[in-house]
Amino acid sequence: MEPFGFPFWGGFFRPKECGYPHLGVRCDDGFTATLVINGIEYILLDVVPEDKKMGVRRKDYDKGICPKSFLNTSLDLNHFQYGPQTENLAVLYGCKPPKKRLLSQFRGKIEGVAYDTGYYLEGIVNPTEHQCNTSVVIQGFSLPQILFIGLREVIQFGFDLNYTLFNDDEVFCKNFEGESSNGTCGFDNRRNKTVCVCPYGRSEDTVCKYNLPSNSTTEGLCLYLFIN
Repeated sequence: MEPFGFPFWGGFFRPKECGYPHLGVRCDDGFTATLVINGIEYILLDVVPEDKKMGVRRKDYDKGICPKSFLNTSLDLNHFQYGPQTENLAVLYGCKPPKKRLLSQFRGKIEGVAYDTGYYLEGIVNPTEHQCNTSVVIQGFSLPQILFIGLREVIQFGFDLNYTLFNDDEVFCKNFEGESSNGTCGFDNRRNKTVCVCPYGRSEDTVCKYNLPSNSTTEGLCLYLFIN
């Protein structure tokens, strides 16, 4: 993965002041970047800053297609939008076996539920209408593609999300990051606005007020995140 910076934060070199509150990245094992959205953990697969796009996959499906908790994928649409090729998929669990076997049918035991049949359908459906115990809405490819590739493989492949920059942050950072400002973009959580984080350990509303000598420390800058 290419290095990335604002509006993300996380780790020792990018504290909370370096990005938006909802874009905190946790590095669990030195290799895996994890992002939490509406209480669900996602593995961050890649970030394309110029397109304001990131690839993610649900972490709770890493060990199989029967997670411990059945939580629908949900987004704060003020901050995120699904990529254009992303489809809704309803994965149904604890279903009464259909009279005719479905191509998407699988077996997965849920504790306390008699039936262990599951299958998946396009869109968002009511599980009780299909004689199922519960369902999870996830995002991925179209149903024909999933039938060809496999449900678990599609979940592992992940899906794209677009993230939103506040107001004129894109212009702000383009103008004030780099040598002319001697600072980098950050975020003031108290005032809920983007600021310029300066090498002298303080943030300014627009640009850094003075430059440090070439041999001075740059402590206070928000460095880029490097994740394999």
